[in-house]
Amino acid sequence: MCNGDLPIQTEALARKIVIQSDYYVYEDNVLYHLHSSRRKRLNQVDPVVKQLDVPRSLRERVLQEYHDQNSHVGTDEMYESIRNKYFWINMYSDVHLWTKSSLACKAGKPGKQTKAPLKSLQIESTIFERFHIDHLSFQPQTVTSMCYVCVFFACGAFSLYCILLPCYTTSAEETANLLFDNIFMVYGCKSILSDRGAGFMSKLLAELCRLLGIKQIRTSARHPCTNSRCEKFNANILNALRTHCEGYKDCPPLIASERQF
Repeated sequence: MCNGDLPIQTEALARKIVIQSDYYVYEDNVLYHLHSSRRKRLNQVDPVVKQLDVPRSLRERVLQEYHDQNSHVGTDEMYESIRNKYFWINMYSDVHLWTKSSLACKAGKPGKQTKAPLKSLQIESTIFERFHIDHLSFQPQTVTSMCYVCVFFACGAFSLYCILLPCYTTSAEETANLLFDNIFMVYGCKSILSDRGAGFMSKLLAELCRLLGIKQIRTSARHPCTNSRCEKFNANILNALRTHCEGYKDCPPLIASERQF
């Protein structure tokens, strides 16, 4: 390139060198690559950037300095930093391979967290095979312990038939009694779906379901949308109470009236 001689082995290689020669300049025995940014703002500030063409023997040193000695930055940030001063063919591929193969990055940086694939609930063939259950709690400071401050809610997965049962607490004993007296012995079911509340995770309820041959299905941690039927109906209950109650003190009498239905 310095003397203007072209390789005579292949005509295609010679033609390729002629085309690429427009993007190179040789000054003071140093080869530079001329880079023109495609970004309009950068192009207006500095239309042409002279990048030092790095030989193969020095490329590893450049990669090491810009990555290992620069807080182990990512691929794109490292590439932009190097491109301001240096150039070689397939530079982005080399930068990407260097960052991905760094043992220090793998040991010190968290990897990509993959989420478990979603799994749809099986559609029931008839009514009352699966019930979605949940608690809706109210904790007013002005009511006594003998007032109903919770609602136990059960919804049929197939028919969307809803059952509201007022209760004093969300304890395992009261939850098991409500399920046994009002759901299992009245409608019967093959499975129940609940969140990970203490009353639903108790050994008492697990033993009751085992004796009756009922399968327990629980939502994933911090993923209440699995039990979306209950969550949506809870919002409807709260909206209804807001229209009839001025505050928490009016909720217990209205909750107690649910036993009549």
